Amino acid sequence: MLAKPLSILVVGTVCVAGMPSQAQEVAIQPHRAVYAFSLGQSGAGLTGVDGRLVFQWADRCDAWAVDQHMVFRLFGPDGAPIGAAATYATREAKDGSAFTFSAKTRGTGEPEEEFRGQVVRDAEGAMTVDYRQPDAAPAALPPGTLLPSEHTLETILRAQRGDLLFSALMFDGADEDGLTEVDAVMVPAGPSQEPLMDGIEHRRWLVTLAFRTPGNQSPEPDYQMTIGLMSNGMVDTVSLDYGDFVMDGTLTELELLEDGC
Repeated sequence: MLAKPLSILVVGTVCVAGMPSQAQEVAIQPHRAVYAFSLGQSGAGLTGVDGRLVFQWADRCDAWAVDQHMVFRLFGPDGAPIGAAATYATREAKDGSAFTFSAKTRGTGEPEEEFRGQVVRDAEGAMTVDYRQPDAAPAALPPGTLLPSEHTLETILRAQRGDLLFSALMFDGADEDGLTEVDAVMVPAGPSQEPLMDGIEHRRWLVTLAFRTPGNQSPEPDYQMTIGLMSNGMVDTVSLDYGDFVMDGTLTELELLEDGC
């Protein structure tokens, strides 16, 4: 299983419908980043991990456009690889009124799964999700649910204000449920040691996000992610913890993008 898309962590300045804009409080840098993954630790018999994540976030004037592609190979004791690949693309209106998503995943020996649809928020803030693939009747999202960009913006704002904890429901459409409980712990950290970040002004936090299926009362999350998150929305390090094993990601390529306006 692959983790939730990195977009829930690395994008977002958005004005929620019916709320004043907070865009001026967070200056986000559109960018394209590539991360290489290796095995951090394993108690599941894995002997190695070979993975790559290509992430691009662009400013489309009235919306954020996120496109990413993940490919991983997990090596067991016999050396035989088990592969997994996923693509994820979203467009999120900056005024919070609409969100479209498309996700495809495939594992070794498994059929491709595809999830595609949209979320619409009305003037009162009520949100409705409509899955087009697989086809499903429109459904209301719980009040207070955040979209990926909203979640990232709120995480950065709370970190800047000195908060250490933040919990919320988040919808991304990356799987059949799409809805996740996310508990974030934000700890101030020193400047990035990543050479590709040289010359980029920012504040930085180590953020651990625990993901749970809504209603799950287990003290252990489904999985968790720890990142080096900066005040400009960029991430320099990534660690994915699935309980039985951990995958560590290192930034290998970085390109700063101009806005599309």
